[in-house]
Amino acid sequence: RDSTGGVRSGSGFFVSDDGYAVCSSFLVIGEELDITATTSDGMTVSAELKGMDEALGIALIQSDMVDSIRRTIYARL
Repeated sequence: RDSTGGVRSGSGFFVSDDGYAVCSSFLVIGEELDITATTSDGMTVSAELKGMDEALGIALIQSDMVDSIRRTIYARL
């Protein structure tokens, strides 16, 4: 959520089993955000912005719910 209470929507994908994910930078540009991600199986996890390249339009976020993500990733293999 942004500071106005609005919700931004876009896509991304996990790149490691330690909670790192890549998403579109427009999702995290601007004011301090409460970042959450919803996986394809409906699990919602909180995340923290780790870096971004506005020129490329990508951002790197990391979830603090690593154990839940690992179970989801391995369950889908």
